[in-house]
Amino acid sequence: MGSVTSFLIFAHALSPFMRALAAKKGTMTYLKVTKLLLIIFGGLMVVGFAIPILSTIFVFNFSEIIGCSLSAAGPSECMFLGIDIGNRLYGYTIPIVGSLLAPVTFVMSFWDIIIIWSLCYFLLSKTQKSR
Repeated sequence: MGSVTSFLIFAHALSPFMRALAAKKGTMTYLKVTKLLLIIFGGLMVVGFAIPILSTIFVFNFSEIIGCSLSAAGPSECMFLGIDIGNRLYGYTIPIVGSLLAPVTFVMSFWDIIIIWSLCYFLLSKTQKSR
């Protein structure tokens, strides 16, 4: 439920911008910009969490910025936007798995966000083609 909540928070933050754009340019522009923002979000997730070694550095810096302490001893509570993401970030603290197998850790930790992203992208593509 946490990933759906964070996705809705992200979408709600962009909604005034998107409504203004739709009123000014029309629905097709709205769909194109939404799809572009979805691609940017997916690209940032992949760069931040799926590239070996870089993802480990990113996760430790990100956790330090939001005030969490990560350790290989076990998952710790790490609150971000009211959601505990400690279990998601724990995989990156395991020495070999976190740094070298980052794509596998990414899929294991963020599988629900990947599914939601894929569904949104698919629906936007179908909506654009039908208009």
